[in-house]
Amino acid sequence: MNSYFFPEAYVENGFESGKTICFKGGNAYVAAAKDAGQGDCVKVFVNTPFEKLLEYMDLETPCFLRDVIIIYKEEAGGYKGILVEKKEKLYLLEASGSTIAVSKREGETVEPHEKIGYIITNKREVRVIKAPLKGILLAVIDLTWEKPEKVIMVFTGEQPREVFIGKSA
Repeated sequence: MNSYFFPEAYVENGFESGKTICFKGGNAYVAAAKDAGQGDCVKVFVNTPFEKLLEYMDLETPCFLRDVIIIYKEEAGGYKGILVEKKEKLYLLEASGSTIAVSKREGETVEPHEKIGYIITNKREVRVIKAPLKGILLAVIDLTWEKPEKVIMVFTGEQPREVFIGKSA
């Protein structure tokens, strides 16, 4: 049985402290240990909780204000991720209810009007969440402190840049 990999978000020059990704130029990305030095990095991406991604977004446009990497899968020798460059157009979908279940994971493609989850309302009615466009689900941001429960799903309609992040020794 496959173990579940919890997706992670990394923001260029983020405010958090924790694991980092070092972009060395070309296509070389390396996942460094917690609070590692920048060394010969062209860009440094810092691990950020999904809920904090909203702080790095322009919600009116919508787009990220900095480059962001979403890691969604672990593979032998590293991780697969998606690089979303700042100002790249995003699509947001908000779901609110007493219970929300999203059946798609970060990194998966979606088709227009595809069922991607369910909402159970306070009246115990079940409503279907459908994808707003053809694209890729980048992030499912669960705002756990909101009542009723609220989830914001972030999509990209562009063909995003896939990256492979090697594990540092």
